[in-house]
Amino acid sequence: MYNYWQSPGFTQGDAHPVVKVSWNDAQAFCRWLTGKERGEGKLNEGQSYRLPREVEWNQAVGSVKYPWGESWPPPSGAGNYGSSLGVDNYEFTSPMGSFAANPFGLYDMGGNVWQWCEDWYDDEQKNRVLRGASWSDGALGVLLSSCRGNLTPVNRYDFIGFRVVLVVGGSAR
Repeated sequence: MYNYWQSPGFTQGDAHPVVKVSWNDAQAFCRWLTGKERGEGKLNEGQSYRLPREVEWNQAVGSVKYPWGESWPPPSGAGNYGSSLGVDNYEFTSPMGSFAANPFGLYDMGGNVWQWCEDWYDDEQKNRVLRGASWSDGALGVLLSSCRGNLTPVNRYDFIGFRVVLVVGGSAR
């Protein structure tokens, strides 16, 4: 298997989000991390990692119009967004946590990379949900906290990554 994430086409450090991962890749990572940490005794059998469900992602971003608040355009330092906005100094991805956390203590809920969610985008079950926008986005509608992206689970792009949720009890799904 080719590890696309290892060469996204631009320089990244260890603190940068992984990119060029498909939804399927992100699922495989969650299974791997769960197994690894169970094997190390860090997780018990009722605990596991998975992608956030869209409802969880919505709760995590909060009830704001944009991840940085209510006003347009984003203020300087609001996050890692398209260069046309002039709000950050990064051409591509930025190290995670380079910008202020939201009120829940979560970083990069907007910008940096689109994030895969667990859910199907529609009833046809062809595409998976993406949330959060990326370093390449600068359009008003795309940067709304409510904006939903979607791609098939096999797509890999240099503006897509993921975050994981720790399930502390019950099933992983």
